[in-house]
Amino acid sequence: MQRKQYKDSRNIARRDFLKLAGATLGGLGGLSLFGPRPLFAQTTAQGTIDSVRYARPGVMPTVINVFLYGGASELGANFTNRSDIFSASVNSYPGGQVSVTANGFWEQAGGAIMEDLVSSRRMSVYRTIHRRKDNSRAHGRSISQNLKGGLNPEGPGIAANLAAILHRNGVVDPGNDLFPFVSLEGDGEIFDTSDLQLTSGLRPVALDGRNLSNPYEQRANGNLSSANSARLEDLANTVTAHHVQTRPTYTDLQRTAEFFQRRRSVSNFITNLRTLPLPGGVTYPANNPMADRLRSAMQIAVNNPTTRFISVGNGGIGGWDAHSDAINTYTTNMTRVMEALRAASDHMRATGTENRIVINVYGDFGRNVNLNNSRGWDHGNNQNLLTLGGTAYRRLGRVEGRTTLTGSAARNRLFTVPASGSVEYEPFAIASTVYQMFGVRNPDILTGENPIA
Repeated sequence: MQRKQYKDSRNIARRDFLKLAGATLGGLGGLSLFGPRPLFAQTTAQGTIDSVRYARPGVMPTVINVFLYGGASELGANFTNRSDIFSASVNSYPGGQVSVTANGFWEQAGGAIMEDLVSSRRMSVYRTIHRRKDNSRAHGRSISQNLKGGLNPEGPGIAANLAAILHRNGVVDPGNDLFPFVSLEGDGEIFDTSDLQLTSGLRPVALDGRNLSNPYEQRANGNLSSANSARLEDLANTVTAHHVQTRPTYTDLQRTAEFFQRRRSVSNFITNLRTLPLPGGVTYPANNPMADRLRSAMQIAVNNPTTRFISVGNGGIGGWDAHSDAINTYTTNMTRVMEALRAASDHMRATGTENRIVINVYGDFGRNVNLNNSRGWDHGNNQNLLTLGGTAYRRLGRVEGRTTLTGSAARNRLFTVPASGSVEYEPFAIASTVYQMFGVRNPDILTGENPIA
C-alpha cells in the first residue's frame, strides 16, 4: 500500500520540506542557528523557509516533553464551568472534593500548586487545546498524531523531525554531542523516524527515568565481573591508542575504537549524574514516580548542554483513561504531577536554566465532564497544555482560553468547548511552538498549525 503524504494548505509535504532544507544547506557547513544568516534561505512560491532571531541570541533550548498517556481530564487546570457542570451531570460530584481556586484550578487536583506557579510567572496554562481536525477521540490515533505533530499518523515524530533539521544545519553533531536526544519512556512515537534517514547518534538514548540505571556499563549484561569489565576497558584503551598512532585511515577497527570511546564517555557521564547532588533548596517528593522521572530529566538537561530533547511518559503513577472511579484517582495523580513540576521549576531557578529549559505537559485528548454511572469520564476533545520555563522565548504567568459547556449528559456526551471569542489551538500547535523555539520560522509547513502565541 502506498503511504499517504499529508500536505498543508500551501501544499508542501513534510518530506519535500526536509529535502529542501538539505539541498539548500548541504554545502554551507557550520551554519549557526543563531547567526545572522537564515536557517533556511530557499525562497519558493509557497514561502520562505528560514530561521528566527531570538530575543536572547545564543540560548539553545532543551525541551522536556511530558506526555500523559490515556487522556487526562482538563478539570485540574480548568474547573471554570463548575456550576454548570454540577447542575448538568447525571451523577453528582462530591462537593467536599471540589474546591476551585481564583484562576479556576481544581484545588484538590494540584490546583494550589498551579496557582503558585502561575502567579510567580513560572508556568503558563492553555485551556483550549481543542481537537477539531480529524476530530478523533481514539487513543492510538490521537497519541500518534499528537506526538508526530500533524494529521499523518505514519509520519516521523516531533523529535525525529527536529533531529533531522538541527543536523542539516550543523546545530547537532551526532559524532561529538553527548546524547542530544533522550527517552525516559522507552520507544515512543515522538522519536519515530518513518522515512527519515537518521544516524545512530541522532536517535534517542533510552534511559530508565526512575533511577538512571546505566545501560552503557560493560557489566550491564550481568556476565562480567568488575575485574573483567576493567580489563575490557583497558583493552579498548590499548587498541584505540595503538590504532590512532599506527593506522590513521578510517577503518572498521577505528569505528570499533570510537564506539568504545563514546560508550565510555556516556557511561561515565551517567554514573556521575546518578551521584550528582541537587542544588541547595531543591527537593523532589519521595514515592512519586513522576518526580523521579522529572528529576532525571532535569539533571540531564541542566548538566548536559548538548541534550536538545527529552521525552517523559507517565509510567508508575497510573494512566489517565478514567472511565470509572475517576475523581480519587485523578486528584491523586494530578497532585503528584504538580508536585513534580514544582520541584522541576525550583531546579531551574536554582541552576539559572529557566531561560533555556522548557517543560511541556499534555496528552491524547481531554475527557467529557459528565460523571457517568461508573463515576468516571469518557473521552473528550478539549485538553490543557501546562508549560514551564523557556523564558528566553516567551512570557510565563499566562492563563489562556475560556470554555463553555455543551452537549447532553443524558447521552453521556457533556463536554466543554472554547467559548466564543476565546483563543484555541489544535494539539499540533504544540509541535509548531517547539520547532519555532529551535529557529524554524515556518513550522506550519510541518504541522499545518501556527505556534501558540
